[in-house]
Parts: sequence; C-alpha cells; structure tokens
Amino acid sequence: MAEHRGGDFVAGFLLGGVIGAALGLLLAPQSGEQTREFLKEKSTELSGRAKERAQEFKEKASEQLSDLKTKVKEQADEMVASGKDALRERKEKLISSLHADKGEGEA
Repeated sequence: MAEHRGGDFVAGFLLGGVIGAALGLLLAPQSGEQTREFLKEKSTELSGRAKERAQEFKEKASEQLSDLKTKVKEQADEMVASGKDALRERKEKLISSLHADKGEGEA
C-alpha cells in the first residue's frame, strides 16, 4: 500500500508542475512563439524528470522485492529445519517406545 501512495505523490507532483507551468505561461507577457518554445522545453524537462522518477521507483521496488524474497526464503528454511527436527524427535520417541515394548514382551 505504501508503494501506491508513492505513485500518487509522484503523479500529484507532476500534475502540480504542469498546472504551475500553464498558469505561468498564461500570466507571462510573451509572444506566442516564445511561449511555444518555453512549453516545448518544459515538457521535455518534465518528461525527463518523470522518467528518472519512474526508474528510481522501479529500482527501489526491485530492491524491496529482493529483500522480501530473501526474508521469505530464510523463514521457509527455518520452518523446514524446525519440521525436520520435530520429525527426528518423534521418530526417536517411536523407536524408543517400540524397543521398550519389545523388552516388556520378552520378559
């Protein structure tokens, strides 16, 4: 859920930048050609920033996924080891019980 909120923040940030740029253009006393050039430059800049942020987000998500996979594997390995220990103990108790029963039958 935290990842989703990060995406919302980035989207809001970019939308705010676009709205701010548009308002600035409307209020600035420039010619149409200058305004178009400014818009072109800003859109290229915003596009580059968005790509950078998306790449950063992707890298961070990949790192977190890798960390999660490692933790899950460690926990699974611990559970398997614990299960093996429990089975070994149960087996030893059963064998001891069988030997004890054999000993009583022979006496």
